Amino acid sequence: MYFPFLPLSWTCSNNLEEEIRNIKLPLSPSKWLYYANFKELPTKQTFLQQLPKSIFLRGLSSFHKKKLRLDHEFLFIGKEALLDLEVDHFSKKSLIDLVRRGKRHGTTSELQHTNESITLLELFKDECSHSHEPQLKYLFSDYFSKNERLFIFGEGGTVWGAIVTSLNSPQKVHTELLLRRKNAPIGIMEALIYDIFTILKKEGESKYLSLGEVPFVDGNSHINLKNKLILKAGKSLRIVYNYQGLYKFKNKFQPEWQDVFIAETGKVRFRTLFGVALQSNLLALTLFKLKRLFFSPFT
Repeated sequence: MYFPFLPLSWTCSNNLEEEIRNIKLPLSPSKWLYYANFKELPTKQTFLQQLPKSIFLRGLSSFHKKKLRLDHEFLFIGKEALLDLEVDHFSKKSLIDLVRRGKRHGTTSELQHTNESITLLELFKDECSHSHEPQLKYLFSDYFSKNERLFIFGEGGTVWGAIVTSLNSPQKVHTELLLRRKNAPIGIMEALIYDIFTILKKEGESKYLSLGEVPFVDGNSHINLKNKLILKAGKSLRIVYNYQGLYKFKNKFQPEWQDVFIAETGKVRFRTLFGVALQSNLLALTLFKLKRLFFSPFT
């Protein structure tokens, strides 16, 4: 049995060497395996052979929950927005109108992997809404690598939006970065996603375009008390991470919402989740937002 998809932000690409990246989590016996690349989709056996003895994983699907070894605890953490390239996800009049409004302000281009395009993307990040804040790490690919694709939307030398995608499996393209310039015109990102969807459909090599995960959303009724506490804690961070706005944006495209899980060898430990928050910069971002919320009016 081959894995149909890898965990989110893992890749299946011949352009890179096979590798697994992990990071030690403070206070936890587990290592966070945050990225891997395979030249072809692994079987369950070859997948498990390459995993460290005690691990934490995220971005897992219901398939992984069913097929991985039984000494992992899986907890529901959110949902992935999956677009089937054979389905019309742009039939709603309100979405069509947004795409049309966006297209008044430019066109979509794909940039090749060069030093110039890497620099362009890094400079564009500084023009986006949250560039002055601590940036999240290890949760997605934040760098334009040679096995990824970069699409930009703009006109006259001005970039309004950018999306970086990776090949999560031979059949699924995954959205890693979704960036919008501050004060960009309405409909820019909708137009960019429409164009990427159209390009992938014409190429005919993939079956799905994933718009990525939205954490902490409801929808899985089969969760235990620990899982409910973790989701409640995540929802309390809405001033830090606007998951509700992200869900609303992605839901415009009428995606197929897939459950997403985290897992850890033995059981998911709260100290492990603290370590993930620390290493991913989520804790730093939370403290930054709270400081600005409570102290900025008095400075």
